[in-house]
Amino acid sequence: MKTPVNRTEIAILLIAPVAAALVFVVPDIHDYWHAFYEDTGEHRLGLFLSAAGGLALAALAIRLRRWREAARQSADRARTETALRESEARFRAIYANAGTGILLASPEGKILGANAAFQDILGYDEDELRNIGWQELIHPKDDPVAAENTDDGGGVERRFVHKNGDPIWLKLTTSYAFDHNNMPVLGIAVAEDVTAKRRAEEALRDAHDDLEHRVEQRTRELQDEIAERVRAEAALRESEEKFRALIENALDIITVLDKTGSITFQSPAIGESLGLRPDDMVGTNFFDHVHREDTIRVKEAFFHLMEVEGATASFQLRCRHADGSWRTMEIICRNLLHDPAVCGVVINSRDVSARHEAEGKASRLQNELAHVARLSTMGEMATGFAHELNQPLTAIHSYVKGSLRRLQAGAETHEDILEAMELAADQALRAGEILRRIHWFIRRVEPELAPIVVNDVVMEAVDLIQSEANHNGVSVRADLARDLPWAKGDAVQIQQAIINLARNAIEAMASSSRRSRKLTIRTSLPKPDQIEIEVADNGPGIPTDVHDRLFEPFSTTKSHGLGMGLAICRSIIDRHGGRIWTEENGQRGTRVLFVLEVFDEAAHHRDPNIGKPDENETVNYTS
Repeated sequence: MKTPVNRTEIAILLIAPVAAALVFVVPDIHDYWHAFYEDTGEHRLGLFLSAAGGLALAALAIRLRRWREAARQSADRARTETALRESEARFRAIYANAGTGILLASPEGKILGANAAFQDILGYDEDELRNIGWQELIHPKDDPVAAENTDDGGGVERRFVHKNGDPIWLKLTTSYAFDHNNMPVLGIAVAEDVTAKRRAEEALRDAHDDLEHRVEQRTRELQDEIAERVRAEAALRESEEKFRALIENALDIITVLDKTGSITFQSPAIGESLGLRPDDMVGTNFFDHVHREDTIRVKEAFFHLMEVEGATASFQLRCRHADGSWRTMEIICRNLLHDPAVCGVVINSRDVSARHEAEGKASRLQNELAHVARLSTMGEMATGFAHELNQPLTAIHSYVKGSLRRLQAGAETHEDILEAMELAADQALRAGEILRRIHWFIRRVEPELAPIVVNDVVMEAVDLIQSEANHNGVSVRADLARDLPWAKGDAVQIQQAIINLARNAIEAMASSSRRSRKLTIRTSLPKPDQIEIEVADNGPGIPTDVHDRLFEPFSTTKSHGLGMGLAICRSIIDRHGGRIWTEENGQRGTRVLFVLEVFDEAAHHRDPNIGKPDENETVNYTS
C-alpha cells in the first residue's frame, strides 16, 4: 500500500538545496551574499548550510517514521485477515455438517447456497437449487410472500415441493444480513422437516373426530377420557422447541468434542435446554454430564465412531440439567476429527423429554384401551362362560345331592359317597380353572416383554373361545409346531390378539350358510428368529373394498361393531416388533398371520418339554 504524499515534507527537501544554489547563481544575491560573507565571515555561511541540511534530515526522519507505521499497520491487517479466514473456515465446516437445513439466498430470492441437510430434505443438489428461485420451491397453495413476512423469530411452517413432487412441510426461521446502508444483502433460512409431525396431527384429528362420532352411542365416560388424553397429547406436541438462524440461533444444541471427549465448542442453545452457559461447558468432559446408567453405552458408541472418518451415529441419552434433574436428549454425532477446520466430533442434540413422556402416556393409553377391549370381549362372551360354568356346577349339585340322600337313607358303606365327593371336587376344580382363565385374561397389569411359550398361549386362547365356537357350530383345531423356541412378548396381549382374530373368524362363519365350519390356529417357525401364528377359517372371506383398510381403526363389516378389534391387534403386534397381514385361504375363507421375535437368550437355554400340549388334549402337530 502506498504512503500518502506530504507536501510540506517535499517543500522542505527542495527548498534547502535550492536556496543554497541561488546564492551562487543569481548575481544580486551573490553580491549580497559576498557583502554578508565579508561582514560576518564563514561562521554565518556554515550556520545557513547547517540549517538547510537539518531541515532535509528532519523531513527524511518524518518520512521514515511514517513508513514504519504503514508497515506495522499492514502486518496487523495481515494477522486480522488470517484470523478471519480461520474463523470463516471453522464456521463454514459446522454450517456444512449441521443436522439442520440451512439455505442462503439473495434479497431477490435467488438461492446462493444450501447445506447438505437442506439438500437431503428437498432432494435437490446445490447446483440444481442455485438455478431455482426459493419461491419456486414453495407449494402452489402456499403464499411465498406470506412465507417471507410472517416469521416473527419463532418460525413459520410452510409446504414445499420435493424434487419427486411430494409435498414437504418445513418449519422456517429466517433472518437477514445488512450492509453499512442497512440494506439487506443476504437472506438466511433455517429449515426443519415437520412433515411427519403434521401428518400425525392430521391423522390424530381425523381419528379423534371419528371416535367421538361412533363412541358417543356406546359410553360417554370412555369418550370423555379418550378426548381428554388426546387433548393432553396435542398440547405436549405443541410445546416443541423453536429453531434459530445458524448455530447461535438454532434450538438444536451443537457441541464439538476432541478425541478424549472434552468439549471444545458449545452453542448457546445449551442454556435453553439444560440451563447451562457455553463458557461453563467448554473444557469439561462430555461424559461427566451423562447419566451414569447411560455412560458405558454412550462411550462405546463414541469410541466406535472415532474408528471411521465421517461416520455418524444417533441414540438417546440422559443429561443433567442445571437444576439437578435429568433430561432425555436425542443426539446425532459425526466424526470430523480428520477435518482440519473442525478437528472434532460434532454433536447435534435436542431435548425430547416431552416427546418421551408423551410416548409413555400414549403407550399407557393404548394399554388402557386394550384392557377395556378385553373387558368388552369377556362381556360379549359371558353367555358362553355361564353355560360352561353351569355344567360343573350342575354336576357338583347332583353329586352332593345324591350323597346326601345316601346318608339320609343310612347307607352302610361310604365308598359311593366318597367317589361322588371326589367327582364333585374334580368339577369344582374345573369351574375354578374356567374362572382362573377369565381372571388371568381380564386382569389389569403393565405389559412386559418377557420369554413366553407360544403354544401355551394358543391353548389358553382356545379354551376361552371354545364355548362360543361350539355355540356357533364351529370346530376348533390347534395345529402346533413342536420344539418352538420362546418368543419375546406379553402373554396376555398376544392371547388377546389371538382371541380377537378367532372371534372375528367365528362370527364370519356363523353368518355363512356353510355347514362345515372350521377354525384352525397354527404355529410354526418360518425363520430361526421368527415364530409365526396363523388363524384360518373357511368362511366367506374379506370383501375387496375392506381389505386394504382392514386393520385401520373403525373399519368393520359388522353392523354392531366399532371396528377396533383388528386395529388393537395390529397395535399389539407392532409394539412387539412383529408384523400382521392377511391372505386368502384357498377357494374360501381367510388366513390372518402375524410373527413374533424369538427371545434370544431363552432360545438357547430352554426346557425342551416346555410348550408341548397336555397328552389328553386333541392337538395336531406339524413337524
